Parts: sequence; C-alpha cells; structure tokens
Amino acid sequence: MPEFLRDNSLLTSAREKGRDLSPARVLLMFLAVFIAASLLESIFAVIIMLLSDGRAVFEHMKSEGAYSDGFLEWLKGRDSYVVSSLFARIADIAAVLIFCLVIEKRSSASLGLIKKGAVRSAFLGYLAGFAMLTSVMAIVTVTGAARITGVSSQIRWGYIILLFFGFMIQSTAEELLFRSYLTVSLAKKTGAVPAAVISSLLFASAHIANTDRVNVIALINIFLYGMFASFLMFRTGNIFVCSTLHAAWNFTQGCIWGTAVSGISAGASVFSCYIPEEFSVTSGGEFGLEGGLAATAVFIIGIAAVMYFSLKKRPEHSDG
Repeated sequence: MPEFLRDNSLLTSAREKGRDLSPARVLLMFLAVFIAASLLESIFAVIIMLLSDGRAVFEHMKSEGAYSDGFLEWLKGRDSYVVSSLFARIADIAAVLIFCLVIEKRSSASLGLIKKGAVRSAFLGYLAGFAMLTSVMAIVTVTGAARITGVSSQIRWGYIILLFFGFMIQSTAEELLFRSYLTVSLAKKTGAVPAAVISSLLFASAHIANTDRVNVIALINIFLYGMFASFLMFRTGNIFVCSTLHAAWNFTQGCIWGTAVSGISAGASVFSCYIPEEFSVTSGGEFGLEGGLAATAVFIIGIAAVMYFSLKKRPEHSDG
C-alpha cells in the first residue's frame, strides 16, 4: 500500500483532535447529518425558487395542480429550478461544517481546509477536471459514440455563469460531505482504503435517486470517481483540489459540451452534442458521459496516476 494511504496529514489531524467513534457510529451520525442537510437543502431550494420565479410557479400550479405530472415536468424544465437546486447545496456545506467543527470538535485541517496553497490547488483541480472530462469527450467523439454538432444556437452567458458558481457550490458540498467528513472519519478506525470504499459506495448510492436513467456502468463510474477523489484528497492533504475538479467535470460536461450531468440537463451550453442511443455503453447515453465506458477508462487512469505520483516526493502539508 502506498505510504500516503497509511500516513498523511488528514489522518494525523483527525486523530489529534475530535471525537473517537466506531465505524458504525460514524455511519449513523453521517446518516443523520445527510438527512438533516437534505431537509435544509429542500427548504433553501424552495425559498430561492420562489424568490426568483415565484409568480410563474404559482400561476402554473393553479392551472395544472401542484402534484400533477405536467406541473412537475414544467418545474424541472425551468432555469430557476436548476439554479436553485445547485445553490441550495449551501445547506449541505453549512451542515457539515457545523457538525464537524462545532459538534465533533474536528480541526479544519482534518477536513482538508488548508489555507496554504488553496488557490493554486483549486486552480489545478479545475484544470484537471476540465482535462479529464474533455478526454472522455475526445474518446467518444473519435470512436463515433458522440458527435459535436456545432456551437449552440442559443448561448445564454448569464445563465451559464450562474451554473458555473452553482456547480462550484454543489461539488464543494458533496466533497465536504463524502470525502472530508465521512471518508476521513471512517479512516481513523478502518484505514484509508476501506474508508474510501465505504464512502464511495454510499456516494454512488446517493446518485440513484437523481434520475431513472442511471445504469450499472454509471454507478460503477461514480464509485470509481469516489475512490479517485478520496485518494487524491489523502495524497494532497486538501479538499479544494477535489471540489474544483468535481465542479469542472460537471460544468464542462453540461455547459461546455452540452451533455447531461448525472441524467440532468444543464439547460444551456457552448456546444451542442448528439449521442446516438446505440452507443450509450461507451458514451453514457441520456445519463451523460459519466455513465459510459469512456469515463470508466479515464477514472481508472486517474487512480493509477495518483498511485504513480505517490512514488515521487511527497508534498509537505501545512495545518495553517
């Protein structure tokens, strides 16, 4: 096992400060935090949507009924629905920080919230996420599993900018919840690899409810991403590189190349992309690029790269 998975700054910081819980109790507490964060997120999403698009929502609700299939389909197609869903993930961030820093008494360093080099790490993470997703797009394009049909006829830059920040919030929330909180808390007792496996399984399971377009390959890929992100977090000692990589993957997928993001359309993109259904095993089909074998290959290469570079000189970490 690589040295960074046995001895790293995150585990050292977590063991120095914070409650010492069994894996079972960690999972129970995580479930409680996850449910609480989801409830807060739903409340935030409703508030944001009503403030931004309340009149249209109420008018459509009156005409079709609040629980009709037509109203729900109309709602999901609104820009305000997508934006509010992303920005409401601030509730997840708040829940994790309050629980870990105030209740669990963990240090910010044990969450990977390292000030030194944070901007550089975030920038490199974003570049890596863009490069990884674009590599997947290159594979599916070269193999004929997808085709870029040209520049989108309606590029709504204002909306795309909102999505850029929205994906940053959403990705940061998921990385804090599943990597900084759950993976590190479990690793104190189980070790880094078992903790990464457990948290990645739960991370994949959490995506099942996203859409009925999810498939086995998509769940495997989301699990592989969770392993990759966990190893990257332990290797670098900070969460910023993971959160921006995650955000860049989603933004590039949905808003640059124009494919679905975990089964959900961003609603605006720079380019238009056509994905034939017969090549969905490679491209991911309606679920998006992360649901195909091209993404599987990229995630496996990503994990191998983290392992390879761990043989190089280990980075020095700061708790500052």
